[in-house]
Amino acid sequence: MRLAFSFYVWQKHFQPPNDASDECKFMRDRRFREFDTTWNTLLLLRRAYDHFRPFVDYISHVEFAGQTNIRASIAAMKNRYETWLSEMDAIAHAGRA
Repeated sequence: MRLAFSFYVWQKHFQPPNDASDECKFMRDRRFREFDTTWNTLLLLRRAYDHFRPFVDYISHVEFAGQTNIRASIAAMKNRYETWLSEMDAIAHAGRA
C-alpha cells in the first residue's frame, strides 16, 4: 500500500515528461499499467483500502484487544493511509481544475 501511494504522488508531481533517465525508468517499472491500459490508481487504492480497513479493524479489536501499544500502531497506520488517500484526492482534483 505504501509503495502504491508513493508511486501515485511521484507520478502526479515529480515524473518529468518524456523522461529517459535511469531513475525514471526504475520508477516506471513498478507502474500500474498493464494490458495496454492505464489503470485508475486512485480508484484502485481507495477500493483496496475500503476492504483493508475492516480487516485491520478486526485484527485490532479481536486479536490485539488488550494490547494498547499495538492498537495505537494500527490506528496510526490507518490514519496515514486515510491521509494519503485525502492527499491523492486533492492532487486528482487539482489536476482537473
